[in-house]
Amino acid sequence: RCNWRLNSVTSTQVPCQAPRSSDNVHFMAPAFTGTAHTVVIDQNSNCHNMTWDNAITAAQNVRLTGATLAVQLDIYGSLDLAANVNVNGFNGFLRFTATQLGVVTFRSRGKEWLLHTLEIALSGGAELQLLDPLTVENRVANNRRQDEGRILLSSGHFNTNGQTVSADYFQSNNNTNTRQLTLDNSTFVVDGHNAGNDGTSAWFINFNASNNAGFSAAGSH
Repeated sequence: RCNWRLNSVTSTQVPCQAPRSSDNVHFMAPAFTGTAHTVVIDQNSNCHNMTWDNAITAAQNVRLTGATLAVQLDIYGSLDLAANVNVNGFNGFLRFTATQLGVVTFRSRGKEWLLHTLEIALSGGAELQLLDPLTVENRVANNRRQDEGRILLSSGHFNTNGQTVSADYFQSNNNTNTRQLTLDNSTFVVDGHNAGNDGTSAWFINFNASNNAGFSAAGSH
């Protein structure tokens, strides 16, 4: 189905193609008429920036979900969620995949994301900064499910930016990709509901001389 419009909600220009990695996607409040709206990611998808209009109201009852546990949403820029959008049924993979030099951001509005994995897979000198607290949980809260509720730093620079982060487990053990982790002045809670893919560790990282671009945790706990 083609529900996209170019440039504005009232535009008559219909692209009839899925957004590409270079396209910015905006979900505007006037597009959600009435109540009870669900945006379903039913196939692997991508875009550059994804912005949800913070004028979306609780009465509009807007949800973002994934059709399956395997579905993948790649964000090549920044993601800015609206305060009244429900994301606790996404289930799949949310990936930040910026390839350009500079900072991209994630504003989650303090929502609990029920995900298989939040992956940071950046290249080209990109850095992901959090703009507010982040919570990643598996599909069934407080339930041990292998590899779910995970934050995975595969490549690039993840900067928690002084925010509180909570996840079932954290993993960064890729021996080939360059990675940088900045946790300064952040509280990072690993609740241990998932032992991680090594079967024992809720916090599983492996930085060495060839892939360590920096690790800093001053003032964190």
